[in-house]
Amino acid sequence: MSQGRGRSFGANILISFAFTGLMTGLAFGNSIIVARMVGTEGRGLYALAVAVLGIGIPLANLGLSFSSTWALGQGRSLAEVSSLNHLWNALLLVFGAGVAGAGVWWFDGLPEAEWPLVIIACALTLPASVYLENTRGVLLGMNQVVRYNVVAASSTAVLLVANLLLLGWGPEAVLLTLGIAYWLPAVLVLIAHAPHMLSAVWPRREFVDENVRYGVKATGSHLIEVLLLRLDYLLVTPIVGIAAVGLFSVADQIATVLAWGGLIAGRMMLAQSAADRTGDQSRRKLGLGVRTLLLVVALGALGIAATGWWVIPVVFGAEFAPAVPGMLIMLPAALIRGANALISSHLIGRNVIRPVLVAGGVSVAAMLVLAPAAALAVGWLGVAAVRVLVVAVQLAINVRAYRRHEGEAMRWIFDRDDFNALRNWVRARLQRRAGGPSEPE
Repeated sequence: MSQGRGRSFGANILISFAFTGLMTGLAFGNSIIVARMVGTEGRGLYALAVAVLGIGIPLANLGLSFSSTWALGQGRSLAEVSSLNHLWNALLLVFGAGVAGAGVWWFDGLPEAEWPLVIIACALTLPASVYLENTRGVLLGMNQVVRYNVVAASSTAVLLVANLLLLGWGPEAVLLTLGIAYWLPAVLVLIAHAPHMLSAVWPRREFVDENVRYGVKATGSHLIEVLLLRLDYLLVTPIVGIAAVGLFSVADQIATVLAWGGLIAGRMMLAQSAADRTGDQSRRKLGLGVRTLLLVVALGALGIAATGWWVIPVVFGAEFAPAVPGMLIMLPAALIRGANALISSHLIGRNVIRPVLVAGGVSVAAMLVLAPAAALAVGWLGVAAVRVLVVAVQLAINVRAYRRHEGEAMRWIFDRDDFNALRNWVRARLQRRAGGPSEPE
């Protein structure tokens, strides 16, 4: 595979948005299947497993997903990047098998309790999920955005099929289907990469040090994002119960899906910013991207707010109707998280990582204190309100860091100049496709 640079940031965003639409449909299909087949209990168990796995991935992958994108953007060797990823995943495979085996031995078979069973399932799934995440980092660094998104969509598609076939076994089957959703695509990616193994090289010590050092710092930001998205599940499940977590997860998923466009654009911004030597282009595209995102997501949120009271009970089932108030509470978080993803990714790509970590660290600390307190006082709806509050704090700190580093304030309102910029970009793309002259982007 070649290290291409053919597509612009804008084209990559459009491609990723198209895949986001596909993944949104698949994700909602999965949610409906889980809700209908195993109810709030199974939906809560699935949400708990996703939370554990989501936190485990950034803790386990040394930030190699981020450092792969950054290293290839800096012109480093693809062979060394790939070899480092495969060596680390081989170690994770041994680790995951060891943890799962120890758990089965301790309980003299598979446990019936929720938490031990989730830990064993996630330990077995972790190596495959890390492998896919690091593969996506390499593909993004190579500017192969279609393949990057195909890898992401494949897990969701496999999960949907596996849920249809296996959830009739009961709520615990959600753990099995989650493992299949990661392992099947991971094996296929490994088979596709097998011919390139012949050109593998042992990564140099200085290369490993550079990438791990950058990756550990950069993954701190990713870990914080995951904690802000998943930590409250772990904190409040013993307080509100697994069924309430199932309601919370449905409301949360709707707000999260609405934010997907911004989160995906954030990954594209990381590659754009890392490859931009002066930072001028990425800074200009960041501002336009943030303002466009806020406009589009705000319109989407209004549509969901107007129809969600009807959609949730009809689609997911009547027992999920209490999720509607939580969905309304969490809709503003979709706008905030998208803006956060773009701004923090730009800063990380410019190797300005410490302020991003501070912003996330303050927000996680606030969640640690406020989420359990809200759950005890109000229930899971209070936890939903805390989710919005902590990401708003994170955005405020990130914006301050951007202003200090770039020496300019962020504009938030989409205006005529932004409309003209997008219109000119579309015209340039159409002229290029038609073979006519176009202005540089």
